[in-house]
Amino acid sequence: RRLDLEEPDTPRKAETPGQDFGGAVVRDLTVTADAVFLAAIDRGVLRADIGLSGDLTAFRDTAIDGFIVQVDASDTLLAALDSQRGLVVSRVTGAPLEESAVAPLEAPLTDVSVTGDRVAVGLGSLGAAVYDFAGDTLTETVRVEPPCVVSAVALRADEQALAVGCLSGVLVY
Repeated sequence: RRLDLEEPDTPRKAETPGQDFGGAVVRDLTVTADAVFLAAIDRGVLRADIGLSGDLTAFRDTAIDGFIVQVDASDTLLAALDSQRGLVVSRVTGAPLEESAVAPLEAPLTDVSVTGDRVAVGLGSLGAAVYDFAGDTLTETVRVEPPCVVSAVALRADEQALAVGCLSGVLVY
């Protein structure tokens, strides 16, 4: 159900249907430059261009297939969490999106955050991990195991900081 929030004090049911993504079940999305990347559980990572009017155009599949549950991107790197394969990364360029590296992860995949060529992954009760991407290789550089279930992660590359969100609060490493 969609709501029209033009007048926030009086929301009403929207009269136009939501964006159709070709029947895909979209779980997450991220925006970078002039594109939207969508995590589709049943179709992998999908891409749509953002038109001059703000409408999504040129909706299409990418070469990243699988059961994608989370996605995030920087200007140079896209990271997707595949519930069966783990962390999948790709360079974001003008060329079609293709897998560059995969890091197998056997954990609850709760969140992903990308800053530059660094990727943080929330691993639920197993904590969080940070990966550096160089060439075509993902290298785990940090692993934290806070006394909580990690549900969200965020990176700040300029200070090498990792924040993890839990139901009990936020911890910064």
